[in-house]
Amino acid sequence: TAITTNEINLVPDTIEKIYNIGHMVYDISTILKLLNELNLDEDEKKLMIQNYQKKIINVDQGVNSLIDNNYFIQQEKNTIANLINEGLIETDNFGNILFVNEMTKSILKENNLVGKNVNEISEKIGIYLDENQYITDELIKYKKEQLIISTKPIYVLSEKVGNIIIIRNITEIKRLEDKLKKSISLSGHVAKYTLEDIIGTSREIDETKKLAKKMAKTNASVLITGESGTGKELFANAIHNESERSKFPFLAINCATLPESLIESELFGYEKGAFTGASKEGKLGLFEQAHHGTLFLDEIAELSIKMQSRLLRVLQESEIIRIGSSKIRTVDVRVISATNSDLYAESSKGKFRWDLYYRLNIFPIKVPSLRERKEDIPFLFEYFLKELKCNKPVNKEIYDIFYKYSWPGNVRELRNIVEYLAYMSEEEIKSENLPHNFNKVDNFKNSNEDKKLSKIKMIILNILFEKLKNKEKIGRKKLSSTLETKGVFLSEKEVRKELLELQNKELVTIGKGRQGTKITKKGIEEI
Repeated sequence: TAITTNEINLVPDTIEKIYNIGHMVYDISTILKLLNELNLDEDEKKLMIQNYQKKIINVDQGVNSLIDNNYFIQQEKNTIANLINEGLIETDNFGNILFVNEMTKSILKENNLVGKNVNEISEKIGIYLDENQYITDELIKYKKEQLIISTKPIYVLSEKVGNIIIIRNITEIKRLEDKLKKSISLSGHVAKYTLEDIIGTSREIDETKKLAKKMAKTNASVLITGESGTGKELFANAIHNESERSKFPFLAINCATLPESLIESELFGYEKGAFTGASKEGKLGLFEQAHHGTLFLDEIAELSIKMQSRLLRVLQESEIIRIGSSKIRTVDVRVISATNSDLYAESSKGKFRWDLYYRLNIFPIKVPSLRERKEDIPFLFEYFLKELKCNKPVNKEIYDIFYKYSWPGNVRELRNIVEYLAYMSEEEIKSENLPHNFNKVDNFKNSNEDKKLSKIKMIILNILFEKLKNKEKIGRKKLSSTLETKGVFLSEKEVRKELLELQNKELVTIGKGRQGTKITKKGIEEI
């Protein structure tokens, strides 16, 4: 037995009894459900629906022409919808999905959505649609994803016929936001120097470069100490370029050059109209501009206590608040700071916060002074001459003078001297071409040093005096680690040099083997 709808020719000859019930017209929604059960792509489904519409409408050619026009309009709508960088869903009044764009399939990671109900995506959306509540930027959870949903009604001739749902993936929004921040902040904010740009072959500078390379592999804060002119900013640049953050921005600010009110807006940014004279568009702070990158804070010791507190919060929470705003913004920034001050001593005096000191001082690195690596002077001298495109020969006697000089301005001073000699010398660079005040500066410094001990030597004497009172011995290794707790970072070799100078002044005696170093009566009187 066979039942057919005016299609007897399709019944096999072997069937004896046939019931022809005539032509049946099915609702489009029924056809849609049937097509969803078949393994057909979207274009095939749409074409079959269009053909079925033509077949069931028993009217003149004008209506068929109208259907054809409607099909092309639908195709245009689909093309436009697929150009949108957000998910778009069209439903009827009952939440049944009539159309989705390609971005929706990508966000929801599902292809067969047409014909389903929105409750299968999120019951929360279904509730809103049932109650005719329309939402903007509502956060919902879909499987393991966080989605931002907005809904709008569709009206035809004042009658509501369905809904539009806009879907955005919060992970994608963050990615685009990061891309925008990177694009904005990369405008010239690039670290210029690498470890190869730090000139020198001395053991001191070589060990410092190796230490910097190890520190670059971490994300923790780095505190660079050293005298003025030693190249602390070069090391900050190099650490960034050696790190995984090298593709992201490197920004620098000198904390000593700006007043507190200005440094706050530079670091944290501000909203439009936050204060008199503020930009109408507002401003991104350096922390936001350095997102995923590195922020170098030079002369960190010059920050006020108030600014130290705000900086501490950023380091602890990785969050900033712009001036004139209450919105908390998350930032991912590595902080490298530098100072030529003794931050430990400044903290002891209450001028620098202890908690901030320990936050900044996770990875300490000391850049050696030029006095400590005088064997690098010829290499630096030749490098600066080449940089200045000066090919004049150098009389070697000038190096003898340089070796005896104490270089209070370090590499920066040497660079200035080289520039002076490059332009002021005639055919050959000689000692008589040196600036007239060159030796005077050194003599003045040496005469002062003879009269008064350096701060480091005074700290060493105080440590030795404490050990004497406690009847304890102390060697170079223990002395180096004790100095570190006081914010003074010296290698064992540097400690030995300081002790020898103190012994020459008869302020300490250096014992043999494991006897350690002891302070003398003269040394106690010096304290």
